[in-house]
Amino acid sequence: MIKFHCDKCGQKLGVSPEYAGKKVKCTGCGVAHIVPACGDEMESKAYSEGYELGMLPEGAVKSDHKKTKEEIEAVLEKESATLIGHGMIKCPHCGKAVKEGVKLCVNCGEFIHKGGEKHGMGEELAKVAGKMAMGFGAAVMVGGLVAVIAGAIWAGIVILSGYEVGYVAIGIGFLVGLAVTVIAGKQSAQVGTAAAGLAVVGLLVGKLIIMQWGVPSLMAGEFAKMPGMVEIAMAGKMSEEKAFSSRVQTVLNRRAERGDDEERPLPTTIEEQMMAEIGAAASKMGADEKKSLVRRFMVDPMLGEMTIMDRLKDVFSAWDGLWCLLAVTTAFGMGKGKE
Repeated sequence: MIKFHCDKCGQKLGVSPEYAGKKVKCTGCGVAHIVPACGDEMESKAYSEGYELGMLPEGAVKSDHKKTKEEIEAVLEKESATLIGHGMIKCPHCGKAVKEGVKLCVNCGEFIHKGGEKHGMGEELAKVAGKMAMGFGAAVMVGGLVAVIAGAIWAGIVILSGYEVGYVAIGIGFLVGLAVTVIAGKQSAQVGTAAAGLAVVGLLVGKLIIMQWGVPSLMAGEFAKMPGMVEIAMAGKMSEEKAFSSRVQTVLNRRAERGDDEERPLPTTIEEQMMAEIGAAASKMGADEKKSLVRRFMVDPMLGEMTIMDRLKDVFSAWDGLWCLLAVTTAFGMGKGKE
């Protein structure tokens, strides 16, 4: 008797050998199926014992002592070719037929990376992964490169937009998981763990870039909007460049030479003229110039007095923990699949 399963509902079906190659309806759902071909070597016992493993038991074949090993292998190869497409698939490693959906080919012992939906990958992704498989080591290297690039892109979005769009960080997990899985050519706990770790690397790279260039830019933009901040920064610039009028600059130089420039207040007329010159210079600047001025004379000196750890603490928040968790979960899920 030929035994097989309905591809749609999973119903076990059994028909006489004369129905091989003919259409029969499933008793469960009514869908028509072509009955797989069955030779003398494929006995009912072979199906009953080996079908769930995705192969015909070796013992069921070797029981025919009239045939040589080469003849038996030839028959198996022929029958495998006949079965492929009728509830069976071809093992990408040894080429023999195995039941569709199995994870392990018991002919060669290799994992079967087919049935993309069951493993968390689309069918096209599974094909691409099989063609581009380069090994776990190469997957880690490529994944690390993708993580750094993705982290830099995320940081760039933050710097250009002025907003830390946290949910974009989830994209880092997706891109890293995709890269590692495709290059590794498989899905497993090892691949998932590597993808998750590299996603964290990408997030850290993004955060470091944001800390170094994003935070100063964001702070300068906010400070430039505050009343009086641009004037304070302009005072620092004009003092450094000695850009005041000759009358004001002469007084400032004398005070600096005596070392009492911070001990005694400026004469009222000099202070008023000084503030007028600062205001006039600031009013001629555009928004970007003001932001750059505030960053140079206020933000950078302020951040320069902070340690790296203090600055890192300031850029991390509870939201970052959530984004990190989602990114890592995404990367791990893509790499691990549904084993």
